[in-house]
Amino acid sequence: MNAAFPGVLGSNLSALPDFGVFARVDFDVAVTAETTTGGKGSMWGLGAEGGKDSRSQTVSRVVFAVPLRLPDGDQTKRLAADEAETARKNHLRQLGKKLGGGSDPLSGMR
Repeated sequence: MNAAFPGVLGSNLSALPDFGVFARVDFDVAVTAETTTGGKGSMWGLGAEGGKDSRSQTVSRVVFAVPLRLPDGDQTKRLAADEAETARKNHLRQLGKKLGGGSDPLSGMR
């Protein structure tokens, strides 16, 4: 049974704001162990040989999930957009100071 992450995006994707996006990778592993013993014997002296094999098999199954943090990808576009937005806001502030005598036109904006 797998516990759900907060911010689930799909059946196996979760977004955690402070840590990034995670994919849950499910594993279902079966391990088989087999033991074989063999022997030969003669049948009442007739010279016919028969084989007697004994085989024992054990199967164990393990099911588990591993959360895998996905890489953030190329951040250059996001950083360039952030810098452009900061430059635009600074430009508007300076225009507001020149035109309005010191009032900040972006005071209500982030």
